Amino acid sequence: SALKPRLPYVNMIKLACASVRDRYPNGLSDPELQTWENTLRPRHLKLVINGIENSQDATFVHEKLHVQYLQGYYYDRPELPRLA
Repeated sequence: SALKPRLPYVNMIKLACASVRDRYPNGLSDPELQTWENTLRPRHLKLVINGIENSQDATFVHEKLHVQYLQGYYYDRPELPRLA
């Protein structure tokens, strides 16, 4: 409910994996999942979970929270360009 007034001004919501895992340790219940979908889908918003550090984080977020967009060091570590 705190986000609803701001939703017209954003195109995605990015949440940290650790905070989501703390808030929903067993995943989303069906009513919670439906609330998120009812909030995001009409506005065509993407939910992005960042801070994915390992395969357990990725599995938890994908299977328990049903989120498709994941970011983190588990997928790739950024590298600075080398200067000659």
